[in-house]
Parts: sequence; C-alpha cells; structure tokens
Amino acid sequence: MHQVPHRKYSSIWRYVRRHCAECNRDIRSGDYEGHECVPSLTPEEEKQAAELLKRAISTSPDKGVVQLATGGAPMTFMQVTKAKQQTTSACSRTTKMRCSEMQRIRSIVSGGEASALIQKEVLTLSDEERQCLLATASISSSIEIGPAQVLAIKAGLAIPWNKLRLLRRWLKSSGIHLAGEERMRHISSHIVGDNLKGEVAPFTFPHPSGGDEIKGAPLVYIPHLVDKVIHFLNENERAGRLTWHEGFIPASEVWIKIVGDKGGGTFKMSFQIVNIDTPNAVHNTCVFSCFAADDSVTNFHVALDRFKEQIEHMHGMKWRQYTVKVFICGDYEFLSKMYGLSGASGCYPCLYCKIRRDQMATPLSIRGHATERSLEGMSADHQCYISSGSIKKDAQKFFNCISVPIFDIPIVQEAKVAKCIAAVERGYPEKEGPFVKILDNALQSFGVQRQQYFSGAFIGNHVHTALQWANTYHVGFGLLAESIHAKFNRLGLVFAPIRDRVENLLCIVKEHLLSIEPQLVAAIPPPAKRVKNI
Repeated sequence: MHQVPHRKYSSIWRYVRRHCAECNRDIRSGDYEGHECVPSLTPEEEKQAAELLKRAISTSPDKGVVQLATGGAPMTFMQVTKAKQQTTSACSRTTKMRCSEMQRIRSIVSGGEASALIQKEVLTLSDEERQCLLATASISSSIEIGPAQVLAIKAGLAIPWNKLRLLRRWLKSSGIHLAGEERMRHISSHIVGDNLKGEVAPFTFPHPSGGDEIKGAPLVYIPHLVDKVIHFLNENERAGRLTWHEGFIPASEVWIKIVGDKGGGTFKMSFQIVNIDTPNAVHNTCVFSCFAADDSVTNFHVALDRFKEQIEHMHGMKWRQYTVKVFICGDYEFLSKMYGLSGASGCYPCLYCKIRRDQMATPLSIRGHATERSLEGMSADHQCYISSGSIKKDAQKFFNCISVPIFDIPIVQEAKVAKCIAAVERGYPEKEGPFVKILDNALQSFGVQRQQYFSGAFIGNHVHTALQWANTYHVGFGLLAESIHAKFNRLGLVFAPIRDRVENLLCIVKEHLLSIEPQLVAAIPPPAKRVKNI
C-alpha cells in the first residue's frame, strides 16, 4: 500500500499518473486501486493479431488501410513502414515514399482535407520554427504583388518611379516582391493612352503697369472627353457601383457634373458621375483640363472652347439604355463666367431670372415673378451688348450679359423642377426644408448670414468659418475643390524636380488620372473597421 498524502495535496495526488506493470498502462492515482488490469498480448496472440491484420489489409480495396467493425465507430488501421534511417540521410525515392505515406495519413485524419491540416500544423509552430523550417527546406517565403496593385499603391501614395525602385529594394529584403516597372508602365500607358495632351497656350495675365498681356502657360487636357466619360461609366457599371439614389435620379437617366475651380496656381475643370454612392469623392473627380493661369472668361475660351462640341453632344446622348444629362456646377463666380454674366456685383446678378439686385429683398407678393433666363435670351442680350459698343457700364441695360455662354447647357433643367415638386409634395416649400432649417440655425449660432445677392446662399469666406463648426452641428459640408487642390499640391511636390512646366503639369495630371482609374481604385482594399476597446 502506498502512503496516502496529506489532505492538503490529495486533490493534486488524484491526478498523478502511475504505471501498472501488469497491464502496461499509465493510470491516475485516484483510479489506480480499483482499476481492472487488461493484460498485454502474449506472443501467440500478437502473432494471431498480425496474421488477421495482414489478411484484412491484403483484401482491402485501399491497400494499406483497413476498417474493422466494432460495437461503435469502426477502427481504422493503416500499415506504416518503420524507418531504418532518418529522413535527412534517406535517398530521394525513400523520402518520396514517406511523403506519400504521410499524405495518406493526413487525408484519413483530416477527413479528406490534408492541405487544411498542413496549414494548421504550420500555425502551431512558433515564428522561429516556421522561419527555420522554410530556410532548411529551401522554400521561398516571398509575397508577390501584381502590377495593378503596385500601380494603385504608387498612384495612391504619390510615389515617383525613383522612390518606388528604392521601396522595391527594401521590400525585397523582407521577402516582398513588387511587380516589374516595365509591366507597370505598360498598364499605365494603356490606361492613359494617347488621350492626354500638353502644350503651351496663349493665356491672358494682368500686366504690372495695368491692362492685360498675353503669355504662354502650360495647358494639359484630355482631347477625347466623351470617350473618357464612357470609359468611367463602363467601369463603374462593371463593378456594380452605379446607383440612382433611391429614385432621386430618374431611372432612365445618367447624370454627369462638370465642375470648375481655381486653386494652387492652376484652374481645374473636371467631371463627376453622379450615379455612384459618393459622387463628390476625390476618386470620382476626373480633371480633364488644367492650366496655370487666371480663371478669366478669356482664358476659359482658350482652354475650354475645344470641349464645346463634345459636352453639348454628351448632353442628351444615349449610353446603354440611359440618357446622359450634363450639369454645370461650381461657385457663383465660376457659373457667372461660364454663362457670360458680370457676376454677383452686377445689377442683374441672378443666373436664373432677370431680377434686379435691389429688388431681391422685396417680398414676392409685391414685386411678382421675374422673367426667367434662357440660353437663347442670354445670347440675344449679348448680341445687343456687342452692337451697342461693349461698354461695361451699360451692361445693366442688357441684363449684364457681357459674353456668350461657353457651353450651351441649360442652367435650369427639368431635374430641378422635379426636385421642387417632390419637396412641395413632402409638405414644405423648397427653401423651408429640414436641411435648410438646420443650416440656418447653425449659421445664425455663430453669426453668419446668408447673402441675398447669392439667392440666399452664403459666400466663400463664410464657408471657411462654417467649416470650423460643421461637425458640432452635424451639417454635412464638403468642399470638393479644396480636396482636389490639395491633391494637386502634393503631386506638385513629388514632381517638382521636373523643370519643364508643361511636362511637370502633364506628369501631375497623369498621376491624378491613374489614382482615380476605377480598375486601380478597386485594387485598393477597404480600410479595416475600428474595434472599440471597452
């Protein structure tokens, strides 16, 4: 009899295993006294069992594996060759046979998923053991990144080619291999192709001594704009990103915005597809014309007249079964120049009707409705202005139409009318909707008043003030133009070593086009969701 330990250690003692010499088994101490010994097989029994297993294996359909029926689940037996020498010193034929044998064992144990079991086995190893295993087996643990993904990384991070080569060497030392530069340049040239031109154009600049002067400045543009728009529509449709915003856009239409703004020393004209979830996102803004000059009407004609026929053709054209509608968007100064008006300081500043500035504060019930503007009427007023000698101080006599509209795109379209009707049907006038009320409350709380001469809007300086408080009042402001300008400024620093101004701007616009290419944007993985720590 063994000595019973102190009760303090009795709970531990019960789980200590003891070896029984009679049945050749390890048994817990708590079960040792009353266990039933199962004696080992005698030599004769072992011989009989071996003969039975040999006969079962030889008659089994799967040679080397046999299943025997029991009272419960069947028992599986497999013949395993006893190794006479270590695998490291065995010949290739023996090693191959052992690998095949282990593969069969893994297939049985894993239920037919031998590869999954190998993965789990590797994961059970420590990092040092895995690295040692790969090194001794002469297995490369490198990661290959394809050309499209590397190009998306390059464009998204604004990395020039020379720094990408340096990054490639660093990553290669850690087992990460980037696609070759030749393959990346091939994809880049295929995306941009010959649909990007750069030249020195004659733009107008203010002269220091007064007046204007004409000087050459870089101009970069996409010659085939319609092809670029159709390409973006096709790629977004292929990716399933097109949407009609729950009926806000008619099901038979596709909307395209033409947006213009100046910032960072260059004027940028871009288009956006409205039929996606985030139409104002930077990756949905394609700059198709960019020049380093003032945003004057004269310079607009120099840079944008080449697109007049294409944009007017695009408005109303058919894509698939949809009708394309084009909208000109931007700040009030930009829209005034695009449609040939003097601007917000003119006697007739409104883009939509012929109301005098001093009548805007008069209630509608007193002054009545003003005559709406139209493209034909604006062109006729401008012709009268030209016939009278183009004297700017007399512009009010011709409703401030001092130049012709650059594009014949209606300033008021049926979409705006439909939006007003929908607003009224919901039970409130257009200017008294919930968003406008929240906006007014937010602006009044920090002293911003919407200006009457902007038809109830607030000017650019007020926008900058409002943005500091926007998150507090949960109002969704978005200055898309500022994001584009910031992006071009960053790209300008990347390509600053290029001294030729045209080539410099050409590289900037090309890098921008690569960064918004739908194929490359799709290659960028979405950001990981943040997990809140409790």
